[in-house]
Amino acid sequence: MILPDIDSGRYSSINSDYDHIEFSIEDLASMQQDLDFAEKMWSMVSGVIPHSYLLQIGYFELFTDGIDNDLGSIGDAEDEGYSQIMSLDISDMLKDGKSINDKALFETVIHELGHMITLGADQVEYAYVEDSDGSTYFIKDSEQLTFPDSYLNLFFQKFWNDIYDEWGNVSSEDDVTDFYNKYPNNFVTEYAATSPVEDIADTFMHFG
Repeated sequence: MILPDIDSGRYSSINSDYDHIEFSIEDLASMQQDLDFAEKMWSMVSGVIPHSYLLQIGYFELFTDGIDNDLGSIGDAEDEGYSQIMSLDISDMLKDGKSINDKALFETVIHELGHMITLGADQVEYAYVEDSDGSTYFIKDSEQLTFPDSYLNLFFQKFWNDIYDEWGNVSSEDDVTDFYNKYPNNFVTEYAATSPVEDIADTFMHFG
């Protein structure tokens, strides 16, 4: 059983800029240290993720930035002994601040699993933009170049190649909304219009 890594520093970003914060820092720290609660959530998470990907997760973390901001994430853990840390926003994963919202949890976990599958070491490599010859998608934010036969590059070439230059002018949430409204049949959700990386993860979630 992988238990949460307790890190109260994760709550330092909670401030008045976020609306609808249901839990205080103390409440969240208590939940994070409640192993029965954490184990219940982790049991649900681990029931969705295939074993080979589950082995990549070294930490499971509960955090919050309020309702409907970041629902979760998967990323590199600081501990060199592990590769990934999965984080879920407790405010978004609970109903009425009490019981687990199964739908929200499973959708978020499947979305993050989509990232694990499409951004793995067998799918992308770190590179500079000049290393791309245009036949493979270069992820500017993370400086990663997709392999030619990777899921993300094949997805990009089929669904994004014709609109990518236009998407390059998207710089705000309003721009994303306008872009989505212009191509509503191209995306399963408005969030998918944020980037090809988020599009393939949301598409994986939608059809998974």
